[in-house]
Amino acid sequence: MSYQETRNQGVAAYVRATGRDAYWHALAEQRAQFVDEHGRLRRELAEEVPCAVCGPGDAVLVFEKDGFPYLRCTSCGTVFIGTQLRESVLDEFWSAAPVAAMWLDVLLSPAQLEFDRRKFEHALDDVEQLRGGPGRVLDVGSSVGTFLDVARARGWTVAGVEPGERARALARESYGLELAQDVADHAHERFDLVTFWEVVEHTKRPVELLGLVAPLLADHGVLLSLVGGNAGSIANRVMRASSAAFDFARLWYFTPSSYERLLARAGLRGVELRGVLGEIDTAMNYLRYDDPYRPVFEEPVLAEATISALQAESERPELAYKFLSLARAA
Repeated sequence: MSYQETRNQGVAAYVRATGRDAYWHALAEQRAQFVDEHGRLRRELAEEVPCAVCGPGDAVLVFEKDGFPYLRCTSCGTVFIGTQLRESVLDEFWSAAPVAAMWLDVLLSPAQLEFDRRKFEHALDDVEQLRGGPGRVLDVGSSVGTFLDVARARGWTVAGVEPGERARALARESYGLELAQDVADHAHERFDLVTFWEVVEHTKRPVELLGLVAPLLADHGVLLSLVGGNAGSIANRVMRASSAAFDFARLWYFTPSSYERLLARAGLRGVELRGVLGEIDTAMNYLRYDDPYRPVFEEPVLAEATISALQAESERPELAYKFLSLARAA
């Protein structure tokens, strides 16, 4: 079933069609291994961290979820997990946990593939308009390689980095792509475009990662980041802990303005922003006292005109569920 067909049937149909329901169930079982008998993150697995944008400073607790405290920086507005899993634990999760491998099955579901290909085509339209056509692209965190397949078909010369062994194998089997394991493998090359598709917010040291790829940009090169879990999103503000965006593996929840500050710390400057998804339908489910992703109730909460206006507002990058950032060297 196509993406549009499943979305027309509602968010619950999309969750089932992409396998997200099974993935979320397995993820809940995985999270349970990280908490103690009191529902708190086990001390030996945890470390406290400051805001990735501002460093040490004031932050306030905004909610807790699954034993993890979510703080909001009073300076830049970034929401972040204040007590995170240690890097070694996260590395083991991404490389060895069966649930991490299940996400690859979600990405390869027909409805998800259709949605992702549209998303990639739209983003490349923006980039090609900005720079005048295709060139050389490096995708960092390539997963199963769908973006690189789309870019290659449009005339881009492609390269990718993916630390996950199973993801690299699937990229090879599905698209004939040979992906590197580390950005360092491309340290002496230059690219017209470097991309992060919901990668930066999952890394322990975002500034360090951005600083690592900034020198790889050719003259007038573009850094594209799709950033998930926008802290300014209407849906995330309304649902908070009930939003699927908030999970232990996504460490940072930037806003467009705080991400601009993060880019600046790495010697980059934003040149364009676009909102991606509104998720107003899930927020309306939540306002019905319902599960946002598996709704039972159908009664209207707001007038259709009000919902339409909210949907339009939620497409602005400041209020969207995710946002796309294009940046260049400062």
